[in-house]
Amino acid sequence: MLDFILSQELQDAKQSLCQIRNKQGLSPLMLAAAEGNMAMFQHLVQKQRKAQWAFGPVTTMLYDLSEIDSWEKDQSVLEIIATSRKSQASNILNCQPVKELLKEKWKRRGRPYLLSLAALYLLYMICVSLCCANRPLKPREGNITNPRDITLFVQKTLEESYITEEDHLRLVGEIISVIGALILLLLEISQVFRVGIKVYVCRQMWENPFHFMRFSYSLMVLATLSLRVSSSDGEEIPMAMALVSGWCYMMYFAQGFQMLGPFTIIIQKLCTLRIRQRILPNSVAFFLTPRVC
Repeated sequence: MLDFILSQELQDAKQSLCQIRNKQGLSPLMLAAAEGNMAMFQHLVQKQRKAQWAFGPVTTMLYDLSEIDSWEKDQSVLEIIATSRKSQASNILNCQPVKELLKEKWKRRGRPYLLSLAALYLLYMICVSLCCANRPLKPREGNITNPRDITLFVQKTLEESYITEEDHLRLVGEIISVIGALILLLLEISQVFRVGIKVYVCRQMWENPFHFMRFSYSLMVLATLSLRVSSSDGEEIPMAMALVSGWCYMMYFAQGFQMLGPFTIIIQKLCTLRIRQRILPNSVAFFLTPRVC
């Protein structure tokens, strides 16, 4: 049917029928990608491709990427697939030339960008770990009355924590740690505004553990900051939880490696399954169970 309609197109037409947009601003190729219609998408792509040269059984084909690549101001096929809510749309990624285009983009831009972020985050977590390992402590001066009390050092007050040059150097690392936590928190807040708080809390946060890791790490760092500023005891608890969440988040960057990526996905699925089967039901039961005062 489509071929019959295209065959009736006038030769002197100012605009091809395949380039006409609907009210949503989608061309036939974009609409096929949005609906996840792989057969129609492949057919339209093959209609638009041209043979560059042929030598025996070898033929070089040229594909029109004006609607597929995301370099234009208007939305493209890649952007439509990334933002589509239909699961069938992701099947278009296995079609040519989209598959080859993504592979080339990953080699030129995606992999160096991910490696740079991984190296930067690794240095950041090393800085956070050094700040936690060298947190301000002083020898305990009080008498030990409990034989089980083995405390040797206690936390310094805010006035005592930043006096020497080593303290000032640690302060620089702590400022970097707080800035990084704020950046991660802002990324999560932007994600909430993008998908909606209901979808984020009920589905996305539990289906993807990395969102939970970023959010919990940021909150624990800010909690440690508040305890440090107020000279309150117990900052080692949120500090330890922040270190666990921060270092576990390194698995996010392992997804870009061919050997580690599948194992990271398996761990992610297992964490999601455990959260759904045990943590969430137990949490709901704990809060809904009536208690006798």
